[in-house]
Amino acid sequence: MRRTLLAVGFALLAATTQAQSNQPVEITASQMEVQHTQGTATFTGNVVVTQGNLTLTAPQLTVSYQSQSGDVDTIRTTGLTTITRSGATSEKATGTQAIYTPASQLLVLTGQVMLQRGPSQLSGDKLVYNIATGNAKVTNSSGPVKARFVPQTSN
Repeated sequence: MRRTLLAVGFALLAATTQAQSNQPVEITASQMEVQHTQGTATFTGNVVVTQGNLTLTAPQLTVSYQSQSGDVDTIRTTGLTTITRSGATSEKATGTQAIYTPASQLLVLTGQVMLQRGPSQLSGDKLVYNIATGNAKVTNSSGPVKARFVPQTSN
């Protein structure tokens, strides 16, 4: 059980950054259910995951893992999912579902996706982000992707 929780914890925020992997991961939720024979750990109710200056919130988060090795297969959120990074320029990504697959290092955020960095915004209905390469693609099946870029002013 402890090994499973460690695997779950360290994998959760890998989807948003590799630079903070040495930081501890803290997870709070109303409840957690582990079904070891099925290889799932489900956190429900006001799920908040933090690591360094990163925070992920969602109503539900399910981790699917190999019950023998503890290796994580997928991490899936359902309901309004928000990933924020605080710092000199705050960054925020929201959607209604996120799926992270560690093997491919792909994060897919779907459903009314909104990316914000400072006052700049980008929206669509799907974001595919490759953590290994840093490449990202935003699409919108119901129309154009919308972007608003605000130049930074220097004083």
